[in-house]
Amino acid sequence: MAIHLVCFHGRHNHGIWNVIMNERMGDYLKVTPDELGNCPPDFFKCDEKSCIDDVLFCDINSDCPDGNDEFWSQCIYKDLSKTDVFEDGWWHRYSNMSKTSTPKNLYDDFLRYYYKDPGFDRVRREDPPDWNGFVTFSATPDFSDLQNVLQLNTEEINEYGHQAEDFILQCSYNERPCNYSDFKSFESKVYGNCFTFNHGEDGDLRNATKSGAQYGLKLTLFTEQHEYLGIYGQESGVRVTLHHPYEMPMPEDNGLTAKTGAATSFAIRQNIYERKGKQYSDCNSTTDPIYRNYRHSTLGCRHFCLQSRMQEYCGCMDVPFYGGGKCHILNKTQEACRQLMHYLQQNQVLPCDCWPPCEEAGFDKTTSLASWPSDSYLRQLLKSINAINPKTKRISDYESAQKNLAYIEVYYDSLSVQYVKETIAYTSDDLMSDMGGLLGLYIGVSVITICEFCVFIKSLFTLFALKLTACICVRSKHKNETDETAQADEENDVGKDGAQDMNNALEIESETL
Repeated sequence: MAIHLVCFHGRHNHGIWNVIMNERMGDYLKVTPDELGNCPPDFFKCDEKSCIDDVLFCDINSDCPDGNDEFWSQCIYKDLSKTDVFEDGWWHRYSNMSKTSTPKNLYDDFLRYYYKDPGFDRVRREDPPDWNGFVTFSATPDFSDLQNVLQLNTEEINEYGHQAEDFILQCSYNERPCNYSDFKSFESKVYGNCFTFNHGEDGDLRNATKSGAQYGLKLTLFTEQHEYLGIYGQESGVRVTLHHPYEMPMPEDNGLTAKTGAATSFAIRQNIYERKGKQYSDCNSTTDPIYRNYRHSTLGCRHFCLQSRMQEYCGCMDVPFYGGGKCHILNKTQEACRQLMHYLQQNQVLPCDCWPPCEEAGFDKTTSLASWPSDSYLRQLLKSINAINPKTKRISDYESAQKNLAYIEVYYDSLSVQYVKETIAYTSDDLMSDMGGLLGLYIGVSVITICEFCVFIKSLFTLFALKLTACICVRSKHKNETDETAQADEENDVGKDGAQDMNNALEIESETL
């Protein structure tokens, strides 16, 4: 059983550019002050004779006649957050984070090798973003340091991201048709709106009963490249993640990329891992409290642990999906703390009890691709998708089809499941057996010998008890005979004494006579 999650690489449509970014595009103006010497709103006053558009202020290029729009003292973003966050002893506030003390050299290594000052001191604001300033002072050639500037909540992503009815043009599973309503929407901080097939929340899980490409999931997808943003749409394609229906999808960490202009096939085999748990190993079999109905996963636990510690120590979060406030890149205190949390997690210092799940499903994947659509199939394809979605009428030739369309199929190449089960390596029966074998080997002791020894001890006790009883009886009889003899002797002595007395009396009488 597999579940398939597909996401845009383009992430958001162009509407968010005007609504969220709130920046003006086009030619920037230079005007003169009014009679009172005041400039219009959103303009910077150069001198008494000229005003320039606010966007031109602090952009490295001098636009005022005297160049005062680039004075460093004015361009520094004034805020209490710009104070030095690494004063002496700054790391003490994080020392109680773990149950064991964190060595100070770890914080020294963070400052020396990991921490990077964003260098946006001359950017004026982040909400709404000063995009001209961010782009101007970006320190990376691919603008990767601006990825955290645009952080939207789930409602904004759901509203401004690509929609399922535009993205999913054709769908079939197990040779039966399906459509975008069979998919569940899911918001990703990197890929925007994602869509999950076979999610099971409607009580209808689709089980695979046959292997082979013709019985799998087949999708024709429309990426709408004309709605991609500049620095936030650097790649064109879709992200595919395969996971169990009750496991939290993580397309940023576990996904595979499928390109446009190609038919990408994912042949999969399922693996099931079962851990013993309880006293044998540490594992977690509970439902994840953060991701609600999803099972506990190690990766999801680590993500949540990182954001929880960030909220606790930094007062903000990387991802605004967990209910906390967003970390501001122009706030040096928050930015330094945010980087430190990532560094401590990489070094396994954050106190996160993230045990593996007691039961876990995984997939072995084999990927292949071919050029798609073919020249002969293009005309029929365009006719079909134009009837489904009028937006596809932008696709008029082979080149535009290669840029905007992708074909994906996911199927089991075998229904056999590899089952890896954790068992007890050494049981109590094994212990008793080994003890008996060793005793028999070294001192010739066996179970029969032990039984015979027990019988022998019992016999000794029985014999001892019988002898003790006989001895008591003999001693009792001997004592009785001794008592009778003594009594007879005593009677004889009395008789003898009486006879002697009588003799003595007769002798006295004779003498008297």
